[in-house]
Amino acid sequence: MKTGSPSIREHDSSSTVTTYTYYWTHLLKPRCGNKLLRDYTTPEAEQMLHEIGRHHPEMKKATLHKLRSVLSGIFKRAIGQGCRPGYNPIREVTPPKGLPSAETYAYTLEEIRQLLGAISDEVTRLIIALAGYVGLSKSEIQGLTWEAYDAESGEIKVISGVVNGK
Repeated sequence: MKTGSPSIREHDSSSTVTTYTYYWTHLLKPRCGNKLLRDYTTPEAEQMLHEIGRHHPEMKKATLHKLRSVLSGIFKRAIGQGCRPGYNPIREVTPPKGLPSAETYAYTLEEIRQLLGAISDEVTRLIIALAGYVGLSKSEIQGLTWEAYDAESGEIKVISGVVNGK
């Protein structure tokens, strides 16, 4: 799989490309990079995912499902380009259990107010307010432009994000 291929870079966000590249380079390629796509079977793919789960017992269930999804996408693309005849061998793969995702912590309004009261730098206060009150992520804050703000409604629309400097 070439994560740098134009197809992936055109259709997916920078963060998705970064994640796919990491999964491919560090987890999938060492286990399946030397085998031809046309020769892969469902049992081999399932065994590979379970091996990854055994070698990374701290891995979350969501990550193991994402690995399955990445593999499925590789085979879907290969089938679509005529590089692999037949069906997608990942379709019937059951990933290992993995750990449940951790609870996400959200600051209370009082905690946000305390943070804002403790900081004097206006830019930093603005970033904290956008993250805390509006719920914008770091990439969404970095991607803000004046066009995102509707003065009539008082709404901020997320129209872009900056990930890995892009």
